[in-house]
Amino acid sequence: MSLADAHTSEANKPVAKEEAGPNVDFPQNPPRDTTEAKQLLRLARLEGRDPLHDALFGTFAADELSAIIEGGGPNAPFATELYNRLERRFNETVPLKLTPTVSED
Repeated sequence: MSLADAHTSEANKPVAKEEAGPNVDFPQNPPRDTTEAKQLLRLARLEGRDPLHDALFGTFAADELSAIIEGGGPNAPFATELYNRLERRFNETVPLKLTPTVSED
């Protein structure tokens, strides 16, 4: 199970079929506005950080959060909240730049 599947924020809970509404299709890897992300990467490089190291660190952190969330122990609520905060920050920094296709099937 991926971290995206593991966290349980209200916005990401499955919607029951009868209240689902129209079908909305998104691409597998939707395009994002990376303008701010590129600026942050340039700043990180000026501070002596390595984007590859940061990406790998983030991957390890996501794996650890996933394990805590899936384990369901006493730290799971904190790990879920932390994941949701990171996800919000990511989505604010690198927002989707697409219009979904809606069909009334």
